Amino acid sequence: MQDDPMLETNKKFYDIINSEDWEDELEELIILDDDMDDFTPPVMQYWLQSPIPNVFIRVDFTVEKDEENQQKEYLNFLNNLQLWGNALAKVEHEMKHKHDDFRQALNPNTMEAAIWLVEELKNSLDDYMKDEQFNILILNSWLGVPLVPLLCENLSVGEMHLVDIDKEALELSKVFNKHYIAEEYIKINHWNMDIPFAFDELNQLKVDVVITMGAEQMYPLKDLKTANKHAIFAVQNSNVIEEMYGINCVDSEKALIENAGLKDTSYSGKTKQFYYDWNGKVYYERFMAIGTK
Repeated sequence: MQDDPMLETNKKFYDIINSEDWEDELEELIILDDDMDDFTPPVMQYWLQSPIPNVFIRVDFTVEKDEENQQKEYLNFLNNLQLWGNALAKVEHEMKHKHDDFRQALNPNTMEAAIWLVEELKNSLDDYMKDEQFNILILNSWLGVPLVPLLCENLSVGEMHLVDIDKEALELSKVFNKHYIAEEYIKINHWNMDIPFAFDELNQLKVDVVITMGAEQMYPLKDLKTANKHAIFAVQNSNVIEEMYGINCVDSEKALIENAGLKDTSYSGKTKQFYYDWNGKVYYERFMAIGTK
């Protein structure tokens, strides 16, 4: 058993699963039959060794469709998922310290925030440039997941600029999102920049959409305007401070709009999320605003 190659893989998988709190999320166990009409195709699959030799268990992660809203965002990452194994192999062999980054990128808070952003951004863009491709700038893009796949699957994207101070994260993003470059012919640029000191360069970019999911981790964006005066900004921030390295947190939607320098907003809202510290579950609020400058 000591030479079993599945032992280490299973341990990592169990650690990821056990590190999340599923009590509030799982209301009932659903056994799927051949009728999958009520569910999306699996967004992720994982194979587990069963107690029976040479017999494996396949775990499918899928999403129940919303019958009242047929315009729900397309969550199927399978187009891109085939290359994630290459990215995880790179993590395993070259960047073991990035395992936790990948776990955090797919935790419930990040997934919920990314889906929420794409849903509302899509609504705001419906009357903006219906039949054209969008050029998108993402600040603090990190690994590029899940946000890049969500955007590419749900919007007509022509070009993306992903900006982050973490050079290794950008290298992994190139692999995680290679499908959209090679198969969908979307031009994705990766820029290794310290954003507060790169406003002059970023303001030269002619983009249609500017996105950040972590404005609390950078200085206010009032001076970031881009070369397109009609660009739409989709900005998320929170009231979490030291626990999440927040240096620019806000406590309301109004404060976020002012902090980001938005003049005309098409959407603002908030959602409650939580994490765990040594004292147990800690709730906080995530805010989002979409608008122009």
